Amino acid sequence: MYLRALRSLAFGFLLAVAGSTAAWAVPGKLTGVTASPNPAPKNTAVSVTLTKTGAGCGFKIHFGDGPGVGPFVFTGASKVMTHTYSQPGTYTIQAWGKAKGSKQACKGGTKVGQVTVINASPNPGGNGQIQKAPAKGVGNLKFKAPMKAQLTNLTTHAIVTPAKNHAKFNVTANRESTLKLRVFALIPPPNRRCDETLPPLKATFALGKKKQWSTKILGLAPSRKHYWEVCAKDSFGQTAMASGTFKTGDRRVEVSFDMIKITDDSDDLGDGELFFIFEAGGKKKNHDPGEQGTGDLFFTGKSITLDHPSSQLSIRIRGGDNDGDGFTSSPIKIPDVNHTDWGEIKKTLSLSNEASTTMYKWTASDHGLGFNAQVTVTVTLN
Repeated sequence: MYLRALRSLAFGFLLAVAGSTAAWAVPGKLTGVTASPNPAPKNTAVSVTLTKTGAGCGFKIHFGDGPGVGPFVFTGASKVMTHTYSQPGTYTIQAWGKAKGSKQACKGGTKVGQVTVINASPNPGGNGQIQKAPAKGVGNLKFKAPMKAQLTNLTTHAIVTPAKNHAKFNVTANRESTLKLRVFALIPPPNRRCDETLPPLKATFALGKKKQWSTKILGLAPSRKHYWEVCAKDSFGQTAMASGTFKTGDRRVEVSFDMIKITDDSDDLGDGELFFIFEAGGKKKNHDPGEQGTGDLFFTGKSITLDHPSSQLSIRIRGGDNDGDGFTSSPIKIPDVNHTDWGEIKKTLSLSNEASTTMYKWTASDHGLGFNAQVTVTVTLN
């Protein structure tokens, strides 16, 4: 009992150290790029906000009207940079990982945002309506002609978030408009009109007139470059167009077999002489933790990475206790009813088409050897 208490205290200390080390070691990952105000008048400072998760890391940024700048160190959850555009147009802002000195480069691939720059500021209130003519003045008994009604140019833009086989779009216009979205497999011809007939790969439209519209284009091929355009038409007959590109991702999965806790070592007089086989997507890794007793918990340090996996992922963990003479662990055969007590976990997971990290805690079916397992499944898009 005294030895078991010492073992528990030592294991608790290892957990605390491992937990703090794991938290420190999580790499920084870029998650988004946004611009404000958007649309913005030319020669006005635009605030570009970058967001990330994880630890500090280095990045570079391209504002869309010149060479990239940086690298910079990114330590917080968000970072705001300012940039001024001297000409109207739609600019694509890109941020990507770039190491600086001893700093690790930010992960997450290239993150893209857009900003639309216009010649003049929108009307007060930003509602895009016709300005009213001012009242006539009578201070000097001279009447001025009424000011002609002014209408700001219609503008639209979209922020695109691609996944493995679809893309999310957040579309905005500076006043209520009919909004149409089209996606092409090949680059469309330049200088086209919003009402021009051009067969798209995918298309959709907003119901009614809107200033903001969120939608999703499904059924896209993975790991492909696509071209998109948004057409807006308001009640005054004005039209506006925004366009750009995006690339759908290709899924990669890492299955980390984090830790095992023994709930029944199968031996009445001492610790079990244990071994394990970890499997994911048809790949296998062996692990021999040596002698482990009931209540013991240990880290495996084993993981399996799968490129281009299917949407259904099979995971299996088998453990055994060598109870027989002459037993050899290579090749390991489980179950071996003549020589081992054993336990098993079998799971089938449906993988996400978007980047995600999920931790699972499972209990083995006990055939003499009982154990619990913690497994982390991380999905990334290349």
